[in-house]
Formats: sequence, structure tokens, C-alpha cells
Amino acid sequence: MVHKELHLKRLRTEFPLPQSTKVRNIQKTDVQKFLAQCNHLTSTSWNAALTVTRDVFKHAVEDGIIAHSTAADVVYRPRKDKNKRHIPSFAEFQSIVETVRECFVSVLEAKVLGEAYRRDYTCRRPTQP
Repeated sequence: MVHKELHLKRLRTEFPLPQSTKVRNIQKTDVQKFLAQCNHLTSTSWNAALTVTRDVFKHAVEDGIIAHSTAADVVYRPRKDKNKRHIPSFAEFQSIVETVRECFVSVLEAKVLGEAYRRDYTCRRPTQP
């Protein structure tokens, strides 16, 4: 909710046309100019600003002030995945499974043979590619 209020305030103060401009005179390029001022924002925040802008024009359509929203055709920005995940190849996956199996078997053998399980017990770890 706070973000909506922030974006509404930004829409009122930073829109490239004077506040006295009638809604029916606002073009898609004016909306794009406004959103270009938000290029420093992350994709998520930029998309939130676009959503608020679309909502304002949607209310104008619902109230019969304009026939079509000028912000409806502006597309959202794709979000960037912050969590780059390393997906192992099939060979790497097989190596990981083999290592886990070896460690599991080693621990079981140690318990069966009555050896005390030590905190510093380590298994062979696969080398990173």
C-alpha cells in the first residue's frame, strides 16, 4: 500500500505534462516518458509504477472519461533472477550421487564395526569444475 501511495505521488509530481492537462489528451508516449524517469528502479518497482499508472487510466475508462487506456499497451519488464542456480550436468549429478553413497556406506560401516563416530569424520568431496 505504501508503494502505491509513493507511485501515485510520483505520478502527480513527475508526470511530463502539467497537472491541468486533460486525461483524454495524454498519449502513450507521455506515459512512456514518465516511466523512463523510473529507469533507475528495479524491474519489480518499475512494474509497480506501471501498475499504478494503468490503474489510474483504468479508473478513467470506467468513469467514461476516456474510451481506451493509454497505459494499457505498455508492457511489463521481465524480472531478473537474483538467484542464479547452478544446475549440474548429468555427469556432475552422477558424481554427487556417488559421493553421497560412499559417505553413507562409510558411516554405516563405521557404526557396524563399532568404531566411534568422530566429529571430524570427512568424506571425499567432489572437485568443482
